[in-house]
Amino acid sequence: MPWAVTTQAPVGGALMALEMNPDLSIVLTGTKEALEKELAGKTYDKNRLSFVYTTEVVENEEHSPVEAIRRKKDSSMVVALKMVKNKEVDGFVSAGNTGAVLSGATLLV
Repeated sequence: MPWAVTTQAPVGGALMALEMNPDLSIVLTGTKEALEKELAGKTYDKNRLSFVYTTEVVENEEHSPVEAIRRKKDSSMVVALKMVKNKEVDGFVSAGNTGAVLSGATLLV
């Protein structure tokens, strides 16, 4: 299940979930730089954690969550929601902008 990654907590949570659930696999979405920074020095099962790199991030301070979803087509949130829509993943978890998640789920999924 993909995560929109903008902070340390989602990556840590993903790694913890992998440890606790041996049948789980996770796809992290986000910028390469952010994901590499958060995963530096951490150990994890590389067969169960994969990445889809994006170039944009929907910030919590977005003026309009709907416009953020429409404008930021290569954001971790939009890419992850489209993966749900296309049945590439089973679910989506985000610690990001709640309004954008709701808007994206409604508009994209």
